[in-house]
Amino acid sequence: MMTLMDHACLGKKLEGELVIDVHAHLGPWYNFFIPQNDADGMIGVMDHIGVDVVCPCSHACIGPDFILGNDLAAEAIQKYPGRFAPYIGVNPNYPDGVADEIERCRQKGMKNVKMHSMHKVPYDDSRYAPAFEIANDLGWAVLAHTWGNDAKVFVKLGETYPNAKFLLGHSGVVDFGAYVEAANARENVFLDLATSQVGYNWVEAFVERVGADRVLFGSDIPFIALAPQIGQVLCARISDDDKRDILGLNAKHVLGIDSCDL
Repeated sequence: MMTLMDHACLGKKLEGELVIDVHAHLGPWYNFFIPQNDADGMIGVMDHIGVDVVCPCSHACIGPDFILGNDLAAEAIQKYPGRFAPYIGVNPNYPDGVADEIERCRQKGMKNVKMHSMHKVPYDDSRYAPAFEIANDLGWAVLAHTWGNDAKVFVKLGETYPNAKFLLGHSGVVDFGAYVEAANARENVFLDLATSQVGYNWVEAFVERVGADRVLFGSDIPFIALAPQIGQVLCARISDDDKRDILGLNAKHVLGIDSCDL
């Protein structure tokens, strides 16, 4: 029987496996060449590799216009039903509009929230509170761009908002141990593998020290190429059952994605 590592080594498309990419973007970025950055281009790459669903936040959300960014993400849902499950991007520099924007996007079929340090506001700042409260009330996931010490903030946030699920973007960078400690401290803190700085045996170490049920596959597509990102999971020295959890089964539960019937 062909293993998941065999698929990677032979360059074969994944078929019959649920694959959900929990960390993606959409559209161009101001100082970085990103080919195939629209919904059409991303679908082509997803179909080539065998990814069922991606969960993007438009680059516009973390850059100049979060409302425009959310509209672009909503358009992807309409064009490719069941293939995109975008986050609602929020900008805490407009705190009076956070709750209203989340509700507006809910009406467009969006759920879960994305936060980014590009907005220069600490995640435990009160301006984020409306988003955390909504996520807690609805049992939503919150994906946050983290980089080292940011991970520690989510231990307290995970305690304050126990019904929300906190997904730490780029887990492992700068301070690997901080991510392990945060996930072990709170059951509602999860680790996301989307990073360009992949250390040796990171996937294996996360599974051993935190558990496969707390790790989710993310690629940062189209900012980073999808194939090598999924390859780090497919070629990890862990069981295929653990790989399946990481590749999609965990995300289906954590993000509440019900558009897949695999």
